[in-house]
Amino acid sequence: MAFTEDLSVFFDIDGFAVAATYNGATAVQVIFDEAYLENLGIAGSNPMALGKASDFAAPAGKTLLIGATTYTIRNFRPLDGGAIVVLELEKP
Repeated sequence: MAFTEDLSVFFDIDGFAVAATYNGATAVQVIFDEAYLENLGIAGSNPMALGKASDFAAPAGKTLLIGATTYTIRNFRPLDGGAIVVLELEKP
């Protein structure tokens, strides 16, 4: 029997996650982080989000609305055997 994870605990908006809109139409829950980075004398933020892979089909180039900001998904990579994806975001 295959083991399946219940990811809803991690993406619960009453806990860790925030509500977002994927590609202008689909409601999703993501864990959002816009950490401040300073690397090699260059400073700025690096917005990222974690989401359930099943919610994001070929997301590169699509949009993610979080709060009042619409981000473009510039890259994504799988985590946890592919159940979760890291979405690298870019502000307009």
